[in-house]
Amino acid sequence: MRAGTRRWTLVGGALGATVLVVAGVVTLWPTEPDSAPTPAPTTANGVAERFLTTFAAGKAQEAAELTDDPAAAGPALAELRSGPQPQLVTVVITEPATPSPEATEARVKANYGWNLGSRGTWAYSGSVELRRTGDKWLVRWTPTVVHPKLAPGQRLALKDTDGKPTLVDRDGNAPADDFAPVVLPGVRRHLGVGKGARSWRIVTVDGAGTEVETLEGKESASRQNVLTLGTATQNAAQNAVNHTSLPAMAVAIQPSTGEILAVAQNAAVPGTRALNGLYPPGSTFKIATAAAALANGASTATRLPCPGSSRVAGRPVRNDGGFDLGEVTLSKAFAASCNTSFAQLMTTLPDNALREAAASLGVGVDFTVPGVTTLTGKVPGGDGSSQAENGFGQGTVLATPFGMAVMAATVARGSLPTPVLVRGETTGVEGKRKAPSKAVIDSLRSMMREVVTGGTATALSRFGAVRGKTGTAQFGDGTSSHGWFVGYRDDLAFAVLVENGESSSVAITVTADFLGALR
Repeated sequence: MRAGTRRWTLVGGALGATVLVVAGVVTLWPTEPDSAPTPAPTTANGVAERFLTTFAAGKAQEAAELTDDPAAAGPALAELRSGPQPQLVTVVITEPATPSPEATEARVKANYGWNLGSRGTWAYSGSVELRRTGDKWLVRWTPTVVHPKLAPGQRLALKDTDGKPTLVDRDGNAPADDFAPVVLPGVRRHLGVGKGARSWRIVTVDGAGTEVETLEGKESASRQNVLTLGTATQNAAQNAVNHTSLPAMAVAIQPSTGEILAVAQNAAVPGTRALNGLYPPGSTFKIATAAAALANGASTATRLPCPGSSRVAGRPVRNDGGFDLGEVTLSKAFAASCNTSFAQLMTTLPDNALREAAASLGVGVDFTVPGVTTLTGKVPGGDGSSQAENGFGQGTVLATPFGMAVMAATVARGSLPTPVLVRGETTGVEGKRKAPSKAVIDSLRSMMREVVTGGTATALSRFGAVRGKTGTAQFGDGTSSHGWFVGYRDDLAFAVLVENGESSSVAITVTADFLGALR
């Protein structure tokens, strides 16, 4: 600092100051008050120094007494000084007054600094004009002694506001605290983001509190992360699963992009089972069995027996309710959900055909989706009776609602999509999977459509070109069942699971609520 420069650093209501003069530099800092009165300054610089010192210390009336209009200056200074917080103010005189002995006017220039805590520092240059009457110098009162742009009747105000949210959904909305509770906490932890960074502005306001001008401010420059969940889709899924008292969950994916559109489960479901809970998929897994058969030479017209019950590889197999269709096409067996047909079909396929077909559709593939833990399912290899049961989704095969939504999305897209939850975050995929052929995909689409138009899910035909597969999956000792529906409509693929639903009809009801809300 050059000689002739004065600096004061005062905190809040400092009651006094100790002055240390070294090489023309005057530094003031808070001390305990002295009982002896401070002599009144007599020079222009002395009056300016005292005025700035007392103003910075929050002593509005004492500062006002050094002006030519104490009655106006006192209340104005008190109100001005009550603005920005915290109030650590530093004033550095950069150009002292040099009036001649005959002068009646003088000016002192200074730099002002307001320490705004975590917000940073607000700094600007200003000046103090003085007038002499007789042998007494006084500060010429005007609000510009506090800031050059401050006009009469105005005051300073510090405005803290939420900056742009650091996390928004695909529609640009900041997620509410109860939005997608299965995924939101994990995503926030992964990204290290809150609801929004803080922004601030120092403004002038008039007597009515209306903002006049922004003097300083900082807009949050935080990166905005976009969650792929959509408000309408997520809310539709959440409301749909909430309509049943049974544990229910739903996952939706956009096939064209792999973006996860909804992850919902009701209060009866603990943890994050919609994403990583393993369940027997029941007849929904006939999508994979059909894909395996089609990849190994079958067609939708291939004829298969569909007895009400049979023994396959030494295991008893029975259709739901024991229905018997005689000999039918693969397409009809799929639409009617013939367990006996698909158990027998599996005995004609290579040992790893089901595992490979399931992986080509996404089940058994490991995805590392940033922000959440996901599983798709487990499809053990094997032969004989275990594979026969796996062919209609029982046995040892397991899948998650997330995995079955990926399967549906693969059929809709024609190739395996990579699931994404936050745009710009990379999902890891373990290993490369052979994509289903176009012929296999076309046949699966046709058969899944027949399920809705003339099979086990005709209740969904009123919701447009829905394609899918129902599933009733026994578990435990075989006396209880979960209900499934897996499918897609246009660019929306989804899986719905209702635990202990006893049949697929409960899952169809939840699906109808979901799709109906999206009309």
